[in-house]
Amino acid sequence: MIVLLDSYTVQSQMLLYSLREAGYDMPAVSIVTDGFHPQEVTSPFSWFCGFENPNLRGRARFFNRLKVPDLWEIQSTGTQGEVVDYDELRARIFYAEPVYRRLIRAVDWLDRQKRVRLTDHYNRFGMRFAQTVWSLDGRRQIKTYFSPNGQVVITENYITGNILLEEEGKTRIFANLPEFVIYFLQKRAFSLDRILYNSLSYPFFVSNRLGDMGIEGEDILFWEEEIGQNIPGNMQSILDHPERRTKKIAIQSLEAYNMLLKLGVDSDKIEKLGMIITFARENQYQKKALILTNSDEIEKLTTLVEELSQVQFTIAALTEMSAKLLSMDKYDNVCLLPAITPEQGVRLMAENDIYLDINYGNEILDALQMAFIHEQLIFAFQQTAHRRNLILPENIYSLENVADMIRAIQAVLEEKKMMRYFLDLQKKHAMVETPESYRHFLGDSDDMALEC
Repeated sequence: MIVLLDSYTVQSQMLLYSLREAGYDMPAVSIVTDGFHPQEVTSPFSWFCGFENPNLRGRARFFNRLKVPDLWEIQSTGTQGEVVDYDELRARIFYAEPVYRRLIRAVDWLDRQKRVRLTDHYNRFGMRFAQTVWSLDGRRQIKTYFSPNGQVVITENYITGNILLEEEGKTRIFANLPEFVIYFLQKRAFSLDRILYNSLSYPFFVSNRLGDMGIEGEDILFWEEEIGQNIPGNMQSILDHPERRTKKIAIQSLEAYNMLLKLGVDSDKIEKLGMIITFARENQYQKKALILTNSDEIEKLTTLVEELSQVQFTIAALTEMSAKLLSMDKYDNVCLLPAITPEQGVRLMAENDIYLDINYGNEILDALQMAFIHEQLIFAFQQTAHRRNLILPENIYSLENVADMIRAIQAVLEEKKMMRYFLDLQKKHAMVETPESYRHFLGDSDDMALEC
């Protein structure tokens, strides 16, 4: 049994954590890699190129260690870097998560017309492990993967779909990415009797291709995304063809599960299965609310601060704060913390009992996940909610109903039983699971799980 991931995302991490907490310690494969997947996860690209050698040493490259021509200047903000030649932009630097560390993940090199022509990809060892060539009209053409000593190992042609692998003095040609992945899986001698996968993209194609090759198995799709007004085509294919390898579909979002039922999917063809989450603390029922933000665009902040005068608001950012946000310092119940460290962010999570997801812009420090595991009750607006699967729908308000949000916050702060009631509902909505529920879904005994 293996876990086959399209890429190593936050949701992928949560799935792997859940499986391991349930006693399953099987190999995990990420098909696509940005070079920063952890050592316990393998990828065909990094493995063939030699970047999974346990003896390999190196550190991720800090933004100012990028090699540039003389007199070119490297500049950086909290989220992105740039390379300039006097006043001319020559490259954009993208950081690996978490972005506040400013470790280089990729660099887009621009021509005089500001078009991306080359992208250099860097990994956790600080080495350039791949390079993408772009066409003049902005399409990927070829991506070349290198060994640690700079030798070309893999060439991925986005125009033809072919992949070329240099191995043992021979050039192996694969018609597409799934064929390349299957060659890798077989070369590594992984057990393919059951593949757990979380994407209807390449992992789904791999599963189907194995079936076409006559390799039997009982695969499981873990669906982590939301569902629109139509059933995804590849999911419909699974539902229509029970004879293929994929035998079960676990829906990991309550809203997605309910939508599939609404769209006519039989309840016996899908199952609800969330994530196993270990909580860092219990809610202390304090009148303390936290906002982590990388923007000064925070909805209804003044209204909330003025109407909830009994609540201590802490607003923290990884960067410096704008004059607009600093002006909130005039309120006695507001504490502004610019330029915090990640360690301070964790401490703030442990010190507050309400989280307000009311800022625009990207999350910082996985704020919603952190708030959830620190058992904070989360409130948000429809326009600002970042991760709805972690927020109780009743606690997501329209901007016009800010008064209702205020009354709800007042109510849970005045009555511990009500706070506990909504925290329990929040966990139920997020589908917090137990190791036993995972083992039951997978059809394994405790002993079988531990043997994986």
